[in-house]
Amino acid sequence: RDHCVTGVQTCALPIFDLELTALLDGLLPLLGDLERACERAREVGVVALVGPTGAGKSSLFNALCGEDVSTVSRQRPTTSSLVLVESRAGLAHELLGGRLQEMPAPRPLRQPEGESPLVLVDGPDHNTGRSTHREISRLLAEEADLLVVVVHPQGIIELAQLQFLAPFLGRRRVVGVLGHADEVSAEARTELLGQLAEVLGESLGQAPLDVIPLDLREASIAEDAQAWGDVRERLLQHVQGEALERLLEGNAEGALRRLQEGAQTLQEGLRTHGHQRVAALEAALDTWKEALVTRHLESIQRDRKST
Repeated sequence: RDHCVTGVQTCALPIFDLELTALLDGLLPLLGDLERACERAREVGVVALVGPTGAGKSSLFNALCGEDVSTVSRQRPTTSSLVLVESRAGLAHELLGGRLQEMPAPRPLRQPEGESPLVLVDGPDHNTGRSTHREISRLLAEEADLLVVVVHPQGIIELAQLQFLAPFLGRRRVVGVLGHADEVSAEARTELLGQLAEVLGESLGQAPLDVIPLDLREASIAEDAQAWGDVRERLLQHVQGEALERLLEGNAEGALRRLQEGAQTLQEGLRTHGHQRVAALEAALDTWKEALVTRHLESIQRDRKST
């Protein structure tokens, strides 16, 4: 990775074309994404919840945790910082390190016997006037394996709420959740779930793994544990066992495709500019891509042998 980064930075120094500079800036997160995919433990999933105020995000997070961990409100932004839970002590730090701003102390996650270990994160409400909230949501999406986007029925068509997802096109698997689904008619519910799937597909370049209706009025941890349990099982099935392995591989392959596409566009742009250091960039990227594919395949084979 150091060789590739050096090559990219060397080629970037004399370039003043803003479009090419932006493209260069976009390659480095992809490299980090792929390196984490090769190095990290493959039996643990990181699930991040993002969404606007009042959509039901924190209610869902509490249901996933099996207890009230995050503050719930429909009237004002209540999730102003990250809330973390982890299956075992030190797991969040091991997977996330210090990459998230002001990462709070994680709380223990209560799980049914036999469930794979998890790190769950409730992000800040991203529709507030605070730009820091949107930046934290973006950083959170960068670190997550599965991104859970919770929206209000009235907010699906507001694409501006999902702009922070654009950098993750093709390299993050996502589940959409329609909050307050029991406040609309059955016909509207079906239509809104279809719209949510379409919007997420357009935002991320691939269909969501699932779109789930969340009946907040009918379900609560205290009054209807079965309803919450059904939602929890449906959502977390994507980060259990072989499903988690497929999800991690899909994220890594998506990032690799983005890297290849970006490198090709950059190379073409540099040639157009008659840039003399194109060869250095090509060599750096080719070396990194070859090493990455080899390491990725080795990690898959190693995990399969261990099981």
